Amino acid sequence: MILRAIVMAAALAGVLAASAAAQEDPTERSRVSGMALGVFASGSAVRTEGASGAGLGRGMHLGFGFADRFSLILRIRESEVRRPDPGESFSFDDGDLGLRYSFGDAGRALRPFAQAGFNGAFVSFDDSDVQMHGPGLTGGGGVEYFVTRGVAVDAGVSFTVASLTKGRDVDGEFEILDRRVSARGARLEVGVSWHP
Repeated sequence: MILRAIVMAAALAGVLAASAAAQEDPTERSRVSGMALGVFASGSAVRTEGASGAGLGRGMHLGFGFADRFSLILRIRESEVRRPDPGESFSFDDGDLGLRYSFGDAGRALRPFAQAGFNGAFVSFDDSDVQMHGPGLTGGGGVEYFVTRGVAVDAGVSFTVASLTKGRDVDGEFEILDRRVSARGARLEVGVSWHP
């Protein structure tokens, strides 16, 4: 009885998959419209007042394409940045909410893109209770290569400028030390994304 149910479910799944494949455009090599989910690794160089360095990180990508060229994107990343002084580091966590423009069309597997958006950043230090957070702007570009219609590998660069508020935690309250701390960051990101 259970075996028969499994066979019937597998047969139904095969029919649905074949039906979906038959409805796909055979000339479509890439799929930018609709939902996109991805993960990526990043290398970052960050400079703020009193804290500079480079390090590695990781992140996730969520996107929704309104058409074959325009997408709303959310990218969240965390990075561990090493200072030039041995053994010293700080965390640089940030996120972007913006728009991506993809060049080319669905008939191409290689899709260059440009993107820009708003950024929110949070900096914390391993050896101190000082923290910094605030808004910024991000811009960049890169390329996606669609291995299949729904799976792509991508690589890109992005640049961020931000104005951060510096403070520290005092008995559960955030005590402001400086309201205008400038920060700049550059990133190289490589990842994979799924476009269902």
